[in-house]
Amino acid sequence: MDTLPVRLRNNYVKKFNTSIQFWHETGGGLDEEVIQELEEHGYQIKRNGVSNYTKKKKSRVIFIGKIPDNTDDIKSSKDIPSWKRMCYCILKNDHTCRFMGFGLTRQQQKRVDVIREKYKNLEEIEYGV
Repeated sequence: MDTLPVRLRNNYVKKFNTSIQFWHETGGGLDEEVIQELEEHGYQIKRNGVSNYTKKKKSRVIFIGKIPDNTDDIKSSKDIPSWKRMCYCILKNDHTCRFMGFGLTRQQQKRVDVIREKYKNLEEIEYGV
């Protein structure tokens, strides 16, 4: 991260800290199979109610211990936090950290909407639509 421009590095640090805090205090909704697999592999987790972020009202899980380096030993690791996922965001230039489950902020979404509106006729001109 030391090689990244300061603004970009600070963005990643803020996102990573938010994710770590979320997984230690609130927790993410996971399927029962994933929770069972995490427990079987010795991850230090604890249930924390029901998730408001999932349609199926999955159990929320918080990490008591450190965020794992990787979760390669878990079959469905796409929703589980790890330092590997954070590194993946950096390597793929995922500034918004969508790979980690983040969405756009209101300000970012507004910017996208303005850009789409500005260039909406470009496709019609280019493809003769």
